[in-house]
Amino acid sequence: MTPNHELALPAGTQIDCFEIRTVLGTGGFGITYGAYDNRLERRVAIKEYFPSGLAFRGTDGTTLHLGSQTDGDAYEYGLKRFLEEGRVLAKFREPSIVRVTQFLEANGTAYLVMDYEDGEALSSHLERVVTLDEIEIRDIVVPVLEGLSIVHSKHYLHRDIKPSNIFLRKTGPAVLLDFGAARRALEEQSSAMTVMLTPGYAPFEQYSKGDKQGPWSDIYALGATMYHCIVGAAPTPATDRLTSIYDDEPDPVVIALKIIAPRCSPVFIKTIEWMLKPHAKDRPKDAQAVLNVLRPIHEGGVKKRQPEARTIMATDTEVDILLPEGAAETVFMPRGSGAPFVCSPDMVAALEKVLEEFVGGLARRVVAPAVTKAANFDELTSFLAGFILTDGSQARFTDKVNALREAQREGSLPGVSEGDRQRIESPPEEPLLDLDEQELKTAERSLAHHIGPIARIIVKRAHAECTTRDAFYDRLAEELTDPAERDEFLGSVG
Repeated sequence: MTPNHELALPAGTQIDCFEIRTVLGTGGFGITYGAYDNRLERRVAIKEYFPSGLAFRGTDGTTLHLGSQTDGDAYEYGLKRFLEEGRVLAKFREPSIVRVTQFLEANGTAYLVMDYEDGEALSSHLERVVTLDEIEIRDIVVPVLEGLSIVHSKHYLHRDIKPSNIFLRKTGPAVLLDFGAARRALEEQSSAMTVMLTPGYAPFEQYSKGDKQGPWSDIYALGATMYHCIVGAAPTPATDRLTSIYDDEPDPVVIALKIIAPRCSPVFIKTIEWMLKPHAKDRPKDAQAVLNVLRPIHEGGVKKRQPEARTIMATDTEVDILLPEGAAETVFMPRGSGAPFVCSPDMVAALEKVLEEFVGGLARRVVAPAVTKAANFDELTSFLAGFILTDGSQARFTDKVNALREAQREGSLPGVSEGDRQRIESPPEEPLLDLDEQELKTAERSLAHHIGPIARIIVKRAHAECTTRDAFYDRLAEELTDPAERDEFLGSVG
């Protein structure tokens, strides 16, 4: 039985100088409360040690009692580790690690007093927005990795990283919550406790009490959290992934990442894939190894308005993530503030012809407008490839575009007809549908609820094809064969 609101301390309960006011969250090993420090006159969060299956609340409404005397040793061992967790966390001052300011024992259990943070859990945020883009994910994950690298350097693990344990402050970096020292202690000691984990986020080694866990286990869980943010759902559980691999079937996680790849930089996708390797030996050894890859591109993204390039050195296992075998370095060129990207009418017409092979007449509506927004040819190619539904077709399109670029360098690019030149250089006779970014994201989230991440491409294509708002939403609704789902979707976008 998991502790719930009925088993929580009632509002108004006094613990030392702290007054319990509300329940912030519950889990298999404790309850977290919002409370008020009457001595310092400030809000705090308090975590109560309350292991499910081992204890129950007494008739006084506050004291915990053992469910069975045979579990006494396990309960006391878990309690000891819970307090050790508090002592360890109290030593950390990293902004992305939850800060413990006090710990105390009362009512047959123990409590950790932590800073109160204003914001929401990443899981709650994802329930509303479904997915995040790469920059948003890096903004969350890089500070968490910086804190986690300190934790790992002190030979400490989190053991339960997932969206509900990452808290998004209204101001400041994300915070990593709910370290699992007591959780692991109870799993090791108690016959009443089964292995507690979260499928999708837990690595394979966490399913067995005998398998060695380490920083690489936290890395898998954080990679799974990043996957959820970009795909819109947790990865396939590690046990099912290994079953697929052993049956010589494709890894569903790798397939999903390939579909999502056009939305992100290659390094970012490869890093998630690296973090989610099924076998521990194939993953980054700790948080610092991931930081060595993500921090440079994150800093490069922050400075992308500056014209200078940034060189990223790759060593040891990171070489396989960033570069082909045998390479030593790579250069990422941030978008500059100099002259805009220029694409000749001949090239625009050639790109339209190539894209038309994959998406039909839509090509003529999207290529020329895309040129005005792209920073360089690679960005233009990636954007146009996003209108193509399958990764194999996207790869063929990219190969054809590269052939066009080579022809342009050799001066053998076909010329454009006068009619096409005038069309390309003149504004379209039929105005494009004018929907703001927020409405497009809402449409994408609503459609993704029914058909998954492919909704992004469907929305993008419908926006380019349709000239009225009604036609746009009717086009999206055509993707839903179930009348009830179609009505729900149209109702949600109103």
